[in-house]
Amino acid sequence: MNIFEHDGSKLTVDVVFDSVYSSASRNEISNFKNQQLNFTGLIGNATKFVTLSLTDDDIYEGNETAIFGLENLSNGNLGDFISHTVVIEDDELPEVKMEVIQNQNQSFLLIHNLESKAVDLSKWQINYGDFHYTFKERLTLNVGETQFVTNTENESLPANTIVINEESFKIPISSATIELKNRASKKIADFSFPKEKARETTSLKVLSNNSVPSNTVSTEARVFEENTEELQKATPGWKYLSNSSFGEDFPEMDLYFWSEESSQFQRYENQLILDYDPLLVGYFDEKNAEIYNEKVTKEKANSIELSTLSFSLSATDRNQNERVEGSEGFTLVTNNSNQAILSSELSKQIQSKLLLKSEPQLFKSNIDFSDIRVLNNERIFPEELFWVKLREEVPFQTLEIDVNLITKLRIQKKKIT
Repeated sequence: MNIFEHDGSKLTVDVVFDSVYSSASRNEISNFKNQQLNFTGLIGNATKFVTLSLTDDDIYEGNETAIFGLENLSNGNLGDFISHTVVIEDDELPEVKMEVIQNQNQSFLLIHNLESKAVDLSKWQINYGDFHYTFKERLTLNVGETQFVTNTENESLPANTIVINEESFKIPISSATIELKNRASKKIADFSFPKEKARETTSLKVLSNNSVPSNTVSTEARVFEENTEELQKATPGWKYLSNSSFGEDFPEMDLYFWSEESSQFQRYENQLILDYDPLLVGYFDEKNAEIYNEKVTKEKANSIELSTLSFSLSATDRNQNERVEGSEGFTLVTNNSNQAILSSELSKQIQSKLLLKSEPQLFKSNIDFSDIRVLNNERIFPEELFWVKLREEVPFQTLEIDVNLITKLRIQKKKIT
């Protein structure tokens, strides 16, 4: 902190850690709370510094910010710079996995985020041989997501695909080692092709950009989706269990369910008695992701495709102010039918079946539930999670809706008189 033209009178100010807007926690800066700076007796200009001790760990957290403010000035006025931000660069390397797949005669480089936090790919590099490619700024790979990289435009490409239109860029399909380096040129991951046995081609299940207009997609997109479904389940990340009995297969994991009544996620215990079978969510590491893949694949093979969407919901006025507001009335739901459904039509059906005064709102959130957005006439694909937000009190009940009523946009015709 700098002061100018001070007359030596009493002058103190507190440097305070802003725990609300800082992404770093207090224990990462050695539990710093506040520190008083004393300029009393100093005449003219002066500068004082605050030294921070950082607590290092072996957990990847990405770059974080610690924000400090100036408060309780004893005399005079604060200038323009009353807030100071310290950027803490994480020296731990994130766990990222790379692989190459081939689908429909097109090669893809896949970058998987295996961390429980988002990974910033800004200015990272792909290197192999004489080829080098640098990612642009503000490229983030969220929890459980995969970044696709290819060199050819295609109508059925996944939404999060980077197409590198450079003649020198050809994704190798054998006899090469590809390296991924961060902006500090530290190697994060590499991928080498097996020499002795053929590789199994795997990838993430993706939704085609062209799948929105109808429930049918091109043959190429459907083949891509079917061929790549396995790794979505086998890759570490946030996942959900539609049957709570599966929770017994993951005894060491922390699994959570959304409680509408308390408007928050609660830890699930096997002995917990509920009136319904909740969706369980949790972060699956590589070992548990393999078990998850086996369970879900077996369940899908034995399941019967449903032509009805079935789910339970409720809305509780928790603070008893005669309004369902804020986080009240949210229910976490999955599309357990065999078709993509329209959010706008589902909202109308829920309103009709529950005799509501207003249509409920439907939302989607990030895979780690860190962000949420409203759905406006968008498709919700089979096995996708979404939220239903009711705006008035509704007791707990189960709805069954014919998917034929919620897969196409229905326009009500008005009589012209």
